[in-house]
Formats: sequence, structure tokens, C-alpha cells
Amino acid sequence: MTDYRLKPEPVALDDLAATVEAYRKFRAEADRWADAAAELRRVIEARLADSDVGTVAGRPVVRHTSYVERRVDMAKLRLLSPAALVEQCTNVTERRRFSLVEGEAIE
Repeated sequence: MTDYRLKPEPVALDDLAATVEAYRKFRAEADRWADAAAELRRVIEARLADSDVGTVAGRPVVRHTSYVERRVDMAKLRLLSPAALVEQCTNVTERRRFSLVEGEAIE
């Protein structure tokens, strides 16, 4: 696992400035289309109501099925269980998050 107390130095991306700016613009466009898609989905789901399948010309085109999901409530587990048990059942996973730094666009 990486020791995050020893952070590497920032990397210059000057030669990728246009790539970063293009990514920023495409990301904004993708978000705009995601909002439009979400609204269209809302309309379709409203029409489906409790039905699992929607059809066009008698052929299934969308499914909206229910399922049950089981998850551990970690806050409740910590409250009701000994700390040692919680620690034994805890998995630590290292991940990286990519994000654009907000502010002025790169010229």
C-alpha cells in the first residue's frame, strides 16, 4: 500500500494543456447529456409505473426490474459489535480518484 504521507511532486502537464482542456469541455458536455438522459429515463419510468417491461410495436425495449440488495450498516455494526470484531471484518482498499481542479480554464 502507498504511504500517503510521502506525496510525490506535482507533474507538469504543459504539453497536455490542450488535452486537459478538451477533457474539461467533453466532461461538461457529457454531464449535459447525462442530465437529458436522466430526464428521458424519468419519463419512461413514469409510464412503466409498476410494470417490469415496456414495449414498442409489441417488442420489449426497456426493462425496469426490482431486486433486493443487502448491505452491512457499518455505523450500526460499530455501535453493536466489539471493536475487535469490526476491525477483523474491515477490508481496506486503496483507490485513486481523478478529478479536474476547478478554476480558470487553461488557455
